[in-house]
Amino acid sequence: MTAKVEKMQRFWNRAAVFVYGVILPLACLIMALGDSIPYALFVFWFGFPYIEQMGMDHTRQKELRR
Repeated sequence: MTAKVEKMQRFWNRAAVFVYGVILPLACLIMALGDSIPYALFVFWFGFPYIEQMGMDHTRQKELRR
């Protein structure tokens, strides 16, 4: 792996920890307290692995073209 790809992988790992470790529990807490279900966040949570994969593929393709 090149340094740029490793840097992007660290970014996506941190983003995943933030989304699944901070935002998801907070949204569940808000829902438990009686607020409405955040449907947009559910789409993002289920789509996040695909977004991450596409971002990493894009970075790898850019590095191959260099």
